Amino acid sequence: MILESHTLSPAQQGMLFQTLVSPDTGAYLNQMIFDFPEALHPATFWRAWEQVVESHPILRSSVRWVGLEEPVLDVHDHVNLSIVERDLRDLPDQKQKEYIESYLHEDRCLGVDLNSAPLMRFTLFRLQEAHFYFIRTYHHIISDGRSTVLLIRQVFDLYQYFRLGI
Repeated sequence: MILESHTLSPAQQGMLFQTLVSPDTGAYLNQMIFDFPEALHPATFWRAWEQVVESHPILRSSVRWVGLEEPVLDVHDHVNLSIVERDLRDLPDQKQKEYIESYLHEDRCLGVDLNSAPLMRFTLFRLQEAHFYFIRTYHHIISDGRSTVLLIRQVFDLYQYFRLGI
């Protein structure tokens, strides 16, 4: 259900225009990649992400433009996160790297459907018992460099909070 709609900022309008004109370039598709050489509790990690997404309307938004004078961001009351988990512990290190490189390319080719919230998806690879590789794929229209740093900080603050049972 859509809670509210907002006019896109001029920068967002430019990103939308470029995405629609040249959809195959992936110019505004970002892949944030983290290497965690430590133990990670996936269910708690996803719980933290879900809470962050619930607290930021832009992360629950989609874009609508067909039949409108100006495109809008539609904020949804709830979204289901697209989460993929892959266990690569049975593969040798080189095969893990090759698999992830191939996955990154395929994931990038998928793009992001601007009509469907959320405009991001997540993948978590388990490389060893205490080694994970995390990918957040998202359209730049919902997040820039500065906000991404803040989001990641929030996710890990919540993750710690949940893990400690505070």
